[in-house]
Amino acid sequence: MTSKAPARRTRSRSGRLGLVLALCSVLAIQLLPGCAATAGGLYEPNYDPFSSKRRIERAAWLARVEVLDADGANKSALEDSLTLDLLAYLESGDYFRSVRILSGQIPPDDYVLRFRFTKFQQTWMWHPLFFPAVVATMGVYALAGGPAFRETSRLSVDFRTF
Repeated sequence: MTSKAPARRTRSRSGRLGLVLALCSVLAIQLLPGCAATAGGLYEPNYDPFSSKRRIERAAWLARVEVLDADGANKSALEDSLTLDLLAYLESGDYFRSVRILSGQIPPDDYVLRFRFTKFQQTWMWHPLFFPAVVATMGVYALAGGPAFRETSRLSVDFRTF
């Protein structure tokens, strides 16, 4: 007569490893929604994929940006804000010898840049995973700086140089 020992269940190492990997991937998904890698790496503030890095040895004068579809109350503030943002972008990119706001007489060799937005709309909404991620991670997601808002911009621009 043979006696049968009760079957003993053991969990293999690969089963434990799979469980650890699954938990780590769930944690990573909870902490990183909205993060995207760019062609230049995860975060390179001066990376511009369209730049040939050839500097134009002329000065550029930036005319005041025009927004055609903005309402009257916010139109002036929006145009001023976009003008200053474009000025900062052009100065930081080192595309021209110098970039200034258009005023007075312009030397004949310099460029005048004019931007006219025929359509400019921006909308903000809560990121769809913000509140579930905050609850699931007990607030760590918000403290770690996870994205809270989603910004959508729709624009159409007419760009001219003179």
